[in-house]
Amino acid sequence: QLVASAGGRAAAAVRSRVTVRGVGARLHVRAVACAPTTVSRGQAFSLLVGVQNLGNRAANVSAVTPVLRTTGGTVVTGEYTIVPSGSNPTSLAQGAIGTFAFTLTPSASATQGDVIADASASGTDAGSGAALTDGAADFTCRFTVLASPLVVIESFTLPSSVNMGSSFNLSATLRNEGGAAATITSVNLNFRDSGGVDRTSQYTVTP
Repeated sequence: QLVASAGGRAAAAVRSRVTVRGVGARLHVRAVACAPTTVSRGQAFSLLVGVQNLGNRAANVSAVTPVLRTTGGTVVTGEYTIVPSGSNPTSLAQGAIGTFAFTLTPSASATQGDVIADASASGTDAGSGAALTDGAADFTCRFTVLASPLVVIESFTLPSSVNMGSSFNLSATLRNEGGAAATITSVNLNFRDSGGVDRTSQYTVTP
């Protein structure tokens, strides 16, 4: 309120409303989502990170980094191959929310069990160049890592001798000794003589 006075008395008053805003850009990691939530070692899966600019200027985003920890707090990010999407945003306007996509693949020796996926973000204020950072998400996601499937031939049954040109039955029993389900897409048979010479082409195999 601005008051003008004359002779010690208020002669006029003008009122005005002023909105005060925070200065500059501000990055904020909102949430992390992962799918599927159960994976095997060596199996690629998707991770999405939502980042918002809560400031009143545009923000340049230089890095959004997934951070993976066991439920006991051990950082295991180094056990994964992490590939960011080429279409991830590089800047966020005032108030804008960006989705950053990644493909993660646990190594053959990745820690088994439950893993918590978090993320950090860093960048600069597009106006001032000031550094911006946020080290953790409001909402994380959890996924479970299983040992890779391991299919072995448990038994093999076939006659000890057959006549040339005659049919015979052959059966194989497979067992999955791994920690994750296995999908059998094909079973191939190879025939060799006692000298190790491949004779597979001399047989017709019908599953």
